[in-house]
Amino acid sequence: VGVALPMITGSFTIWKMAEAKDLEEAATDMAFDVAVSMSAGVFFKFGKEAVLWFGKQSKSVRDQILKKTTKLRYDAHGTKRQYNELLKKRHIANKYGLGVVESAKKFRIPGDKLKDFADSVRIFGGTAENFGEAAATLTKKMDFVFGRAAGSAHNVNRSQDMLRQMQRIGLPDNPASRTVVKENLVKSLRGPTSVAQQLEGGKVLRESLLSGPRGHVKVESIWQGDKLVTVKIKGGT
Repeated sequence: VGVALPMITGSFTIWKMAEAKDLEEAATDMAFDVAVSMSAGVFFKFGKEAVLWFGKQSKSVRDQILKKTTKLRYDAHGTKRQYNELLKKRHIANKYGLGVVESAKKFRIPGDKLKDFADSVRIFGGTAENFGEAAATLTKKMDFVFGRAAGSAHNVNRSQDMLRQMQRIGLPDNPASRTVVKENLVKSLRGPTSVAQQLEGGKVLRESLLSGPRGHVKVESIWQGDKLVTVKIKGGT
């Protein structure tokens, strides 16, 4: 209905423009119909096609319609920059799902980590509403595993050492390697035989074997429920 209505009113305006003596009034009506169409998801393409279809009208009328539709577009969404940002956010929401985008914002996932976060949600096998915090923690821990830790010298050194272990078994820092590590950790979380020790405060130490193209390493992970607390990579083969 939201798309059909603007198309019907647009058709009426097309007839009206063909009959109207007052082209300025008709152009104003056309601009309004195009703006309604844009709000229904048809966007600016409808307006351009309608204008070109009326090529036999004067150039001044076509320019007026374009000017009015563009102004209405920006009036609804702010400046051109704000409008482009809106389109970008809409594209991202369509790509990853609105739930993932909103959850990423809630847990302060940077824009360049959104794809990684969406992958973490997928690995947990649920929705961002159910596993948002767990997926956010897992995503952030990958920077630690792949040598991107910040903070104390101790943490940086540990992080760099784990990166060397990952590289040694053929898992460099890239999206594919991060997926392999995350899948290994979540599988360990859900495997009853992976429990190595029950710790204080309800934390659980789990162990798993991580395989890469050139070898294996032992992974020790500590979990609080489904939230990853820390990871250690032990030397392997």
